[in-house]
Amino acid sequence: MDTTRTVALLRAVNVGGRNKVPMAALRAHMAGAGFTDVATLLASGNVFFREHPPDPANALSQVISEHFGCTVPVVLRTADQLATSIARCPFPAADCDPKLLHVGFCSSLPDPAAVAALDPDRSPPDRFVVVGDTIYVRYATGSARSKLSVAWFDRQLGCTTTFRNWRTLGKIHTKATA
Repeated sequence: MDTTRTVALLRAVNVGGRNKVPMAALRAHMAGAGFTDVATLLASGNVFFREHPPDPANALSQVISEHFGCTVPVVLRTADQLATSIARCPFPAADCDPKLLHVGFCSSLPDPAAVAALDPDRSPPDRFVVVGDTIYVRYATGSARSKLSVAWFDRQLGCTTTFRNWRTLGKIHTKATA
């Protein structure tokens, strides 16, 4: 497995007509900013690269701001970190609809006291577990009506999060290791 590939998980791009970032243009601008072997998956902000400028999250944020006029959070993971997140999932993936099992990636390690203070019954029958810098959410019927929102996790944990459903995470991991 090639472990040198990094994935930038962009939050809230090309969703609902906001934060429009055409992936072909993003790839070209990233290459111009010093990123190598740039590739994307889906239009929802999954960007892969190998070599990069110092502080790649900040450099990518600057590229997006300068060329597309929007500010979006960027969370980075390596192929190995994605594999670890998949392996540590506390919910048996075989028992879950892959569209209803979501994995959230935190921009930093949340404070253990903040994690302990999370209300496990905030949105029954939805369930979540935080393992290190990763949040696993099993929605009963979908995320649209759940109180387990990205904004809630951001506020409670004091960091930026971005989520992908299980099926998309599998595709991201496959591409990250290719």
